[in-house]
Amino acid sequence: MDAADNSTGPSEADGEGLPTRRSMRAPRNVAATASATDVLSSPGGSEPGPARGRRLLVAAGVAALGAGALAVGSRLAAMAGSPTHGQQGGSGETNGTDSNAVGGGEMGAGPAPVAPPGATMGPSGGGAPVVPGQIAEASDRDESHGQGVAEIDRPKEYDPGLPAGRTNGPMSVPVADSPEARHHLLKRAGYGIGAIAEREVEQMGLDAWLTQQLDPAYVDPFEATALSWFPFAKVEINSAEAAGVDRNETYPAYINATLARQIYGKRQIYENVVDVFENHLYCIRGTDLGVGQGNDYGNAVIRPHALGRFRDMLLASARHPYMMKYLNNTDSVDGEINENYGRELLELHTVGVGSGYSEDDVKASAKILSGRRAGSDGLFAYEPKHHVTGAVRVMDFASDNATTEGGMALGDEFLNYLATHPATARTVARKLAVRFVSDYPDPALVERLAQTYLDNDTDIRAVLVEIFRSDDFWHTAGSKIRRPLEDVVGTIRAIGADSAKRDGTLEMVGFLGLLGHRPLSWGPPNGYPDVWSAWMSASQLVQRWNEHFRLVGSHREHLLPSSEFTAIFTPAPGQTVDAWVDAMCRFAIGEPANQQILDAARVLHQLPVGSTVPADLSGRVGPEITALFFHSVQFSVR
Repeated sequence: MDAADNSTGPSEADGEGLPTRRSMRAPRNVAATASATDVLSSPGGSEPGPARGRRLLVAAGVAALGAGALAVGSRLAAMAGSPTHGQQGGSGETNGTDSNAVGGGEMGAGPAPVAPPGATMGPSGGGAPVVPGQIAEASDRDESHGQGVAEIDRPKEYDPGLPAGRTNGPMSVPVADSPEARHHLLKRAGYGIGAIAEREVEQMGLDAWLTQQLDPAYVDPFEATALSWFPFAKVEINSAEAAGVDRNETYPAYINATLARQIYGKRQIYENVVDVFENHLYCIRGTDLGVGQGNDYGNAVIRPHALGRFRDMLLASARHPYMMKYLNNTDSVDGEINENYGRELLELHTVGVGSGYSEDDVKASAKILSGRRAGSDGLFAYEPKHHVTGAVRVMDFASDNATTEGGMALGDEFLNYLATHPATARTVARKLAVRFVSDYPDPALVERLAQTYLDNDTDIRAVLVEIFRSDDFWHTAGSKIRRPLEDVVGTIRAIGADSAKRDGTLEMVGFLGLLGHRPLSWGPPNGYPDVWSAWMSASQLVQRWNEHFRLVGSHREHLLPSSEFTAIFTPAPGQTVDAWVDAMCRFAIGEPANQQILDAARVLHQLPVGSTVPADLSGRVGPEITALFFHSVQFSVR
């Protein structure tokens, strides 16, 4: 039996019912509560070895990496050419009031951060929102939909029987199969990094590995292990397996299995795409209104369609009881229409806020979808008596809506209209471009991806193929930054931690809860933000650094580094400090050590330039120096 994970405390939506769209409590601040002062101020001398080592490690890291690491967000903004706070980007996941999500700042390295009301700025310009609700409002209300863009050809006719139009043949990318290309592909589109993680891509070849990753039929060999650890992750609504089981034992299983797949699974790109759409057609998994409903939502709606057609995914979401409960469509009845689902369907799931729909369109959308609900047995049901009749119009979609019996078919027709709308094509294209290319992708790329989406009957895989065949993907190295989950997962994959220990996943679920990035636990219905400005703070950075030290230094008993990884701590006879550090860095994160890392390693143990590694030093300080690699900007950027 899968035990519940109680390590993160109560969920944002604990209680008898899920919060409604307009009454949701603000989520936890994504900035961790620990401060750098807490770590750096403890006295030395009498400290035990690990505690003193950690203090020295962070002190050295702060001194040598300094504002460059704390302000990595602003550096990325400058590198990517993103707009300053408060400006409209060409696209992206934030709205025009982006100052609510404050990034770090650095002199001469991009736009200066602007603190929102009630927020404080950290040292060296690094800051974080301290009002939890602010990020929620800024994270995904993308107003760039309304900007002037080229018209996209819309399919002249719609036939629900058309095939997806995708091919699962070999991929061919526009770059040579080189260590740099493999490194970039894994770092940006996957979760792994470093020699251990990149070996599989090297063995298979770049094109073959990417072809396998985008094959909808490929079965992850880790899947059986994930489900053996967390069997209720695959539970179906009201199944015999779940009969009599407390819901608190079922809902964490899907969260835990999700993180386990991201840490250990072979289908790295697929899991990344699943994460995009889990957060796009979002339903919090922090509670469960019926045994297995939240888990079944992911298994029936998101995962089967992540490399298929978005139209199918959207239709499935609109026929699932969990979505009907989460956005209160079950409460929508004649004479008392609840607009939550009808509104979010337009605002978040499909055409977006800048597409031209009105408040009357929202009301008509809710009217069209009335009657869809969770039945008394917990399954999806359409109940004609609750469907509101009368003429409706949403944008260019219109119907007499004359009968209650025809309400279900009308809803499906409306959903098909939305799924194939050019504005929805841009929404989906932008979501994928933001995840895989840049926080501010080129509008021309978004338009090209949107046209691919429409030309291929909303096929998600076809859009991904276009991304990976684009120069935009291959020429934007370092233009994304790791969010907390990507930081943790990348570190664990880099150290080659044993994939046979279930408890390591539970530890990380708890830790990510402290960082505000526990999978599928975001409060509002817009899903976790996917842009750097929502995640930058000095206090959270220190939490990440401390975790790097714990992982690399074997202080997580269920996530111990592999023997292959720890072997890099031993230098070759007579090896200089710089050569030793560089060799470790190349193995750990797949890149040569830059000057900041070399300086930090020397400062850590006061080693002169050009000196050889003292024989009594290597085994003792190797983990401390190696942790610096994961603190660095080189690791943080994707």
